[in-house]
Amino acid sequence: MAIDLLVIAGEHSGHNHAAQVVRELKGKYPSLSVYAIGGPALQAAGAHLLFDLTQWSVVGLVESIKHYSQFMQLMHWTVEWIRCYQPKVVCLVDFPGFNLRLAQRLFQEKLSIKGGGTIKVYEYIAPQIWAWKAKRRFKIAKWVDSLGVIFPFEKAYFADTSLDVQFV
Repeated sequence: MAIDLLVIAGEHSGHNHAAQVVRELKGKYPSLSVYAIGGPALQAAGAHLLFDLTQWSVVGLVESIKHYSQFMQLMHWTVEWIRCYQPKVVCLVDFPGFNLRLAQRLFQEKLSIKGGGTIKVYEYIAPQIWAWKAKRRFKIAKWVDSLGVIFPFEKAYFADTSLDVQFV
């Protein structure tokens, strides 16, 4: 089974943005094989939903800690799924607490292009490094192949990295 795209969106706003992208892609390329870890909006847009993350929506440190073991199990499952099915592209949408760790794992396990593998890791909707944790841009640049930002000014925040950044 050839899989073109795996989308991972763990927050409601990310689901909606990702669903819009999937809908447009499926409109242009109806045979595109899209799978998702996200929410019902992605499924409605034409992705095969592997796991509904909306049931795990957490806000804040305490909620994140309460669900830590679940997220670690999901991380392990996701990496193994990616290893097994080898999607051409993994699109990480927002959800930086999980998605940046996933990008790192794909790099470390030599699955991503930057890690020496064949899977392109694309991040859509950058973490708000302009608001906090600005040094994360170097980790993103190390682990992610390209980045789509939704605010024109965000491109400048990655100018001191080698990351391919596009305003989309």
